[in-house]
Amino acid sequence: AAHLNGRIAVILRWMAARGRYEVCLHPGGEKKAVQPANVEPLPLLEETALMRDRLESPVAPMSVVRSALRRLDRLRMTTEVLSKTKVGKTVNNVGKTHATLDGIVETSKRLVLRWREMYRQEMQAMQTVAPTPPA
Repeated sequence: AAHLNGRIAVILRWMAARGRYEVCLHPGGEKKAVQPANVEPLPLLEETALMRDRLESPVAPMSVVRSALRRLDRLRMTTEVLSKTKVGKTVNNVGKTHATLDGIVETSKRLVLRWREMYRQEMQAMQTVAPTPPA
């Protein structure tokens, strides 16, 4: 379906019997079956921004929140993308907002701690490469 070209979607699952991916179009949430040849991965910055937007949606079902957190957990995040998207702040807020829900708080905390440590190590490495001259 040519009208779907260029649309952003989240892959939900592989449907082996049909040889297609089931995707959820963004925005809107409409589900479609798409051939593998018609799927392209998003660049890290765009995918991170998409997951952030899904987490910030006030009407996002918990399944979407969990799915977005799982995807963020699997991405090879960079400090540049974290800085540009501010996704760490969103993930931290999700953990606070959904404090009573199993899995969400733990995943949120783990992500934020991992990203903080990554940032700390990167800053430490930069100090080692270019130490500040004494005053």
